[in-house]
Amino acid sequence: FIWEDYLKKCRAKSVPKSAFKHVSVNPTSGFRRGMKVEAKDYKSNSGTYWVATIIMVSGPLLLLRFDGYGNDRSEDFWCDASTPDVQPIGWCAKTNTILIPPQALRQQNTNWAQFLMDNLKDAVAAPESLFKQQEAGESSGVPIGTMLELQDYDDPLCYWVASVVERFGLRLKLRYAGAESEEHDVWVYYLSDNVHKLGWGKRYGLTLQAPKGTSTLESLTNRVDMSAIIDDLNRLSTTSNNGSTSLKKNDQLPPIHGFKSGMKLEAVNPTDPSSICVATVSRVVNEHYFVVTIDDFVVPEARKISFWCHAKSRNIFPCRWCEKNKVSVVPPAGYQTKPFHWDAYLISSRQEPALASLFDQTVPNHGFEAGYKLEAVNQIERDVISAATVKQIMGRTMWIQLDAYTSDVVEHIYDVESCDLFPVGWCGMQGHPLLTPQAKSKTFYFMINWKPKKIIILYGFSPGNKKFNGLNYYLLLGKICLYVKSTCSCGPYLDKKKLAKLPPVIGPESANLALRKLVEHIVVSSHSSKKVLKMLAAEKEKKTFASILKVSVYCA
Repeated sequence: FIWEDYLKKCRAKSVPKSAFKHVSVNPTSGFRRGMKVEAKDYKSNSGTYWVATIIMVSGPLLLLRFDGYGNDRSEDFWCDASTPDVQPIGWCAKTNTILIPPQALRQQNTNWAQFLMDNLKDAVAAPESLFKQQEAGESSGVPIGTMLELQDYDDPLCYWVASVVERFGLRLKLRYAGAESEEHDVWVYYLSDNVHKLGWGKRYGLTLQAPKGTSTLESLTNRVDMSAIIDDLNRLSTTSNNGSTSLKKNDQLPPIHGFKSGMKLEAVNPTDPSSICVATVSRVVNEHYFVVTIDDFVVPEARKISFWCHAKSRNIFPCRWCEKNKVSVVPPAGYQTKPFHWDAYLISSRQEPALASLFDQTVPNHGFEAGYKLEAVNQIERDVISAATVKQIMGRTMWIQLDAYTSDVVEHIYDVESCDLFPVGWCGMQGHPLLTPQAKSKTFYFMINWKPKKIIILYGFSPGNKKFNGLNYYLLLGKICLYVKSTCSCGPYLDKKKLAKLPPVIGPESANLALRKLVEHIVVSSHSSKKVLKMLAAEKEKKTFASILKVSVYCA
């Protein structure tokens, strides 16, 4: 799946990246072909640098050519943009680092100072901002194993500790402490208001309590040693930087609200996020939180759909909001008076509407427009991100269609500042699987062999276990998937911790792009990307990793 082709096919535009304020810019994503940098001479042992031109950009990797080689591609080399081996123009002068041409070029010019002046006169230097590591952003991320606190989905005054078991940027898969399997793992975004650093719950007087509805944890709470487990978690929460993250996050309690029990309002149904329903403030927890329940005259009270909110919640609206915006509101199940009218319903229920002033309806500046494309989390299956289209916008509320579900129209409601929305290409950049509107692809399993001084793809297997030798066959295929077994013996060059962060599946997409991403992941998962890139550059066989990467980028 290639976004550029899909946008052309749909004659659509993508939502500007600036609209996603929760998604920080990857510091390597701004590099462009033709930009100038100062790069370390990989053949020199004295740590010297020279001016180089970016020939190609492939994710975090840059294909560079030292200035002076002209059109000679024989000495092009790959470099990881996040390492100190690549610096902005002027860095050597500021740091007193030697700036000198590679040995093979030195005899070709008698005045390199004049060469540089002429060469850089009209050139575009890579901005310094691309080289600065962001203090809190997706580039730094939240490491696997980080311990966080997750507010209970039923009771905002309770929380439990969970650890990061998988991550894509700041999108995290959390596993509750004490859970023995992934059955109850949850997907969250680090900046969401129910995710907190260790110590948050204790600081604000919340109760450390295992979440309900998780069989493993419920059996855990019945054990004799439960108090010891809670003591351990409490001790963990009060220990500075004990397995937590250094990323900054606004971890204040939400502002004081003015809602009262019994007030009527309209709310997005969390079990059907395409609909806005008649609802009631069923309980005021404290001055910061309250519980909203979807009105229903059919099911008993204990089975009604409820969820907690606060003054800044974006999934609740004042009465008649739908009517004013010409959107259908879903009346309570079992309510006999049709059509539904708020005036009659308020009289029959003998309840008052929540004042409009209690809701935060400020509409921020945003770049969303109907018809624009993006990537969106399926709010029912939260492990899935789909290609999506903005269908309509009312104030700060949007209806977004998940394009991957071609057999049925699936539209979910999101706020313009939702952490469940991402720009086009985010999944590809982070290695996150993306559900796309396309025909089923052929799937092949690749085996990779790491020899002491070689990295070779040996062969691939189709689901029927039929073996195909060589790579040429795969480069002629349409769509493929590459399955990564991160638990295998990874040899001397890969870092096991980095390897654990790799996506389990690369694709489905064209063979060239899938192989390109595989190479990128291998390089960034190594102990030394410089050493691995040097190995790749030295490969001389017919279809090497380096050539795959070059072919893939040109095809893209």
